[in-house]
Amino acid sequence: MARKAERLFFWIVACEGHTNAWVNAEDWELATAAFWGVPWREVAAKCECRQKRPVIKGVCPQCGSFFFGGAKRCDLCEKKARDDEWNLQQYLKNRYKHRRQEGGGKNADQ
Repeated sequence: MARKAERLFFWIVACEGHTNAWVNAEDWELATAAFWGVPWREVAAKCECRQKRPVIKGVCPQCGSFFFGGAKRCDLCEKKARDDEWNLQQYLKNRYKHRRQEGGGKNADQ
């Protein structure tokens, strides 16, 4: 029996409240739910696919650098993506503090 070759792609998926996710899978909708670890109807239904790139083993699809590894992004791009997501989540968590400082609030006249 011949094995069916799986054709994997990097799907660049955008979702409100998150940075762009680089999902390595055959289908972006199901992979997005697995990426964020939630049921499909909660997150993936609100996401949109921005771009589709073929997977080339040992080449980072984001920056194009060569590395020894599987079909994934290089360590620098992974770290940058993790940091960007963390910074965005911290900003969204503390967003109300920024609004109070800009608007003035109750004690603005004092």
